[in-house]
Amino acid sequence: MRHSTIVKQIISGKAEGIWETISQGGNVHKWFPTAVQSCKLEKVNGQTFRFCTMKDGSQLKERIIEVSDEARRFTYTVYEHPLPASEILTTIEIENVGSESTSIIWTAEFVASEENISIVEKMLQEIFMQGIESLENWHCKTKD
Repeated sequence: MRHSTIVKQIISGKAEGIWETISQGGNVHKWFPTAVQSCKLEKVNGQTFRFCTMKDGSQLKERIIEVSDEARRFTYTVYEHPLPASEILTTIEIENVGSESTSIIWTAEFVASEENISIVEKMLQEIFMQGIESLENWHCKTKD
């Protein structure tokens, strides 16, 4: 059975600059250095894959599904990871809420056993919140 979780947060920073950072895809280690040690993109048969090494040494392998500049939406599937879940589909959406504020909505759908649902939800929510905070800190430092 599919489950979902969502984190919504308004942060300081211009939506254009924040979207540019996210939409690049391969620079996650720069704006999320507390969790991601390295990250690289590879194109294979017209598809884009992202490979991240986390600070704890674990590996994430992802396939980028959509990067929509018009909708400011970045969607990817995480197909190799340490979580007790499968079929993780994640979306980050960026919305302008003022000249210096941006709404970030980070969602995930996943499949997990009943005993692991709350564990996976909690882990994803913590990761998403840390990522959003890191993104805000990165943009405050770089001044968009």
